[in-house]
Amino acid sequence: MLSKKVYQLIVASSLILTILFFYPMIAEAHRMIIEHVDDRVIQVRYDDGTPAKLAVVTTYDADGRQLFKHEVNDEGYLDYEHQSDVHRLVANDGLGHRASSIQEDTNGMEGIPVFIRALLGVSFLSFIGAVFYVRTRKKK
Repeated sequence: MLSKKVYQLIVASSLILTILFFYPMIAEAHRMIIEHVDDRVIQVRYDDGTPAKLAVVTTYDADGRQLFKHEVNDEGYLDYEHQSDVHRLVANDGLGHRASSIQEDTNGMEGIPVFIRALLGVSFLSFIGAVFYVRTRKKK
């Protein structure tokens, strides 16, 4: 018969090994981006900068009707100058990545990286906190 300490050690080590071997591993994914390079020229790429060579871009008008479907070139570029009423672009690489872009979407924050926007938000909140901290310290 096993002693109580040996039994607890076996159960604890079995639990740790079970967690280590069967716990889902962290998967690092990347997203696909449609970047408007020029008027009626887009580049479909992944967020690490590599072009999405297998992407197929489908264009739709404002009513949702499909206008055309075309593959990008080896650098991920697609020129759609022959279409004038494109409202929405959808890129799909067939590997599970999909990106969508609306032509009329003109948000000034698109060019600013997410890290910089987050840093700006944290800095703003820290500044407000510091102002209130200084004001309360002056009252005492």
